[in-house]
Amino acid sequence: MKEYTNTQPEFSKSIQVVETTDPAHADNINAATRQLLQNTLSNRAVIGRLLGYSYDSDRGRVVCMLPFDFDNGKLTVPDGMGRFDGEDRLVLEAAI
Repeated sequence: MKEYTNTQPEFSKSIQVVETTDPAHADNINAATRQLLQNTLSNRAVIGRLLGYSYDSDRGRVVCMLPFDFDNGKLTVPDGMGRFDGEDRLVLEAAI
C-alpha cells in the first residue's frame, strides 16, 4: 500500500461507489476513499481560515481575532500577543 495525499483538494457533493458489476481494481475501490479524503481536507482548510474570525455584534461585522495556529492538538500564539500561565490557561495581551 502507498500513502495518498492531496495538497490542493477539491470538494465534491458526490462520490463514486463501487457496484457489484465493477471490476475489483484498485482505481475503482479507492475512488470513494480519495474523494472523501479530499472533502475532509477541503473542509479542514475552510475551518482553519474561519478560526481567526468572530462576529462583533456591536459593530455588526466580522472581525479578525488573535491570529493563532492549531495543529496536531497544539495551540500556537504569536509572541507578544498572548501566553500560557502555569495552569495551561491562555492569557491574552491587550494593547489599549
